[in-house]
Amino acid sequence: MEVCTEPIIEIDPTYLRIPESGYEPVTDDSDSESYMSLSTSIGAEMEIELSMSTEFFNKQALVPVQTQKQTEYWCRDRNVMRGKRLCSFILFALKDHLNIDCISNIIPIIYDYVLGYGGKVSTVGGKRNSPKKVLDGPLENAEFDNPFGIHFDRNDNLLVSEFGSHTIRLISPQDNTVTTIAGKAHEKGNEDGDGTNTAFWIPVQFCEDRDGNYIVVDSFNNNYRRISLVDGVYKVKTIELGLDSSSEFPNEVNACHDIFLDHQGNLVGSDTCNHRIIKLVNNDEFVDYSGVYGTPGHKDGPIKEALWNKPSGLVVDRHGDIIVCDYQNHCIRKIHTKTNMVTTIAGQGGKEGFKDGPANECLFRHPNAICLGLDDDLIVADTDNFCIRLISNGSVRTLAGTTKLGSEDGNALESSFNFPVNLCIDYRGDIFIADWKNNLIRKFSYDY
Repeated sequence: MEVCTEPIIEIDPTYLRIPESGYEPVTDDSDSESYMSLSTSIGAEMEIELSMSTEFFNKQALVPVQTQKQTEYWCRDRNVMRGKRLCSFILFALKDHLNIDCISNIIPIIYDYVLGYGGKVSTVGGKRNSPKKVLDGPLENAEFDNPFGIHFDRNDNLLVSEFGSHTIRLISPQDNTVTTIAGKAHEKGNEDGDGTNTAFWIPVQFCEDRDGNYIVVDSFNNNYRRISLVDGVYKVKTIELGLDSSSEFPNEVNACHDIFLDHQGNLVGSDTCNHRIIKLVNNDEFVDYSGVYGTPGHKDGPIKEALWNKPSGLVVDRHGDIIVCDYQNHCIRKIHTKTNMVTTIAGQGGKEGFKDGPANECLFRHPNAICLGLDDDLIVADTDNFCIRLISNGSVRTLAGTTKLGSEDGNALESSFNFPVNLCIDYRGDIFIADWKNNLIRKFSYDY
């Protein structure tokens, strides 16, 4: 059988009305129970129809509900299920009928038409084509200068670091106001102290430590800064880089890019231009974690022997494994912390381009940042493709963007970006994006 490339999914379900007394199946006169019919046409050769009883759907906590325009499938606990079980259930039901190579092509179609994984892009803050300036105040009037890092803290404040102004901004969810909390606008430097009396040189990303302090990657100063809120004042202090006796270059970092807190409370960072991953242990000593100092390359295998080429964005998954955007290798890689092995999980190491599909066949162009979705999916800022990509179930698909420069809002796959460099996710699952060259903060929202 040929591998399918353009499967067509048609959904024609009988639905449930939900009266006050409970669930009531709606059936036609010839049927004894409600059912869902999934018709799958692949090319002109195959048609499969599966019928599943209402009782089965109820056991799976999935309730088909009719709206005025269409039938939608809702989960009783949408924050937990998010529809993934329905997708898995459909694939399981089809597995005996389909060539296994078809599965990765079917997943996106099921997401779009059954799970509603399409979306919209909107602008949250900033002014398109505005002069580069820093303007605080109400979010609808605020202006940004090359926003680069973006991060939600534990209180749902949205932190933004600015490449152009060397400042740290905070967007409050209570009143949607923007405040500069650290750094002198457009004055690069390396000064600790209080709030806007301090200075940074291209701060690029954040994380929080266990005490709720912000850890900032101050990229061109080649250091990390800690911002603490003390008696209503944001105080900035440089983290001293401790010596690592096992490294030939114990105290040198070069254009660091990202940092996060692992499950043991250690800070893990990407030492980008030294082509390695480093770790701060016991709060006082940075050590080599993966890669060979100053040696670019693409090599999987034991953690100390693996080679990287400008690793950038990092995230830790729920298993404690570390996912890395290997920027100059145009791929996504994983450090398996239990086995201390490195593998490539998406993209073709060293080969750039744009291609959706099976993870080992897809292509990226300078992926710069990554975050974890609510379903443990991986969401990637594919910066030089001007797109946001999703890695799920061994497949890669484009969530937003067209590979063309622009600033269009609206339907996600018709929207456009101008170097989306960083992203993060809120508790609803919406994705917030630092649209660098547009001077904008953008948002992707799912259609469900």
